[in-house]
Amino acid sequence: MSLSLSVPHADKALIAAVSHRAQAYAATQGIAVDLLEVQRDFTACHANGNPLDLPRMMADEDRTLWHAASFLAWHMDPHTGQIVSNYRPSFIMQAAA
Repeated sequence: MSLSLSVPHADKALIAAVSHRAQAYAATQGIAVDLLEVQRDFTACHANGNPLDLPRMMADEDRTLWHAASFLAWHMDPHTGQIVSNYRPSFIMQAAA
């Protein structure tokens, strides 16, 4: 399976916003983070079978967004966008009941 980074324009804007917030929080903790890597990880997760609940992410705390970004960096295959191991991102969209 190849990596897709194709997401709707509106989702790109939300991913950019949450990525900026996650990166800014990391900076307040003295952690240097590449903004483009954070955006790529969120986009890859969203576009490759693990859709993120972007409105819920926008409503959450910056600290929580940074936590999600750092865990994705550890638990996602950067070549496919697939989650490896048993990790389930906290912001995965819940299926409608």
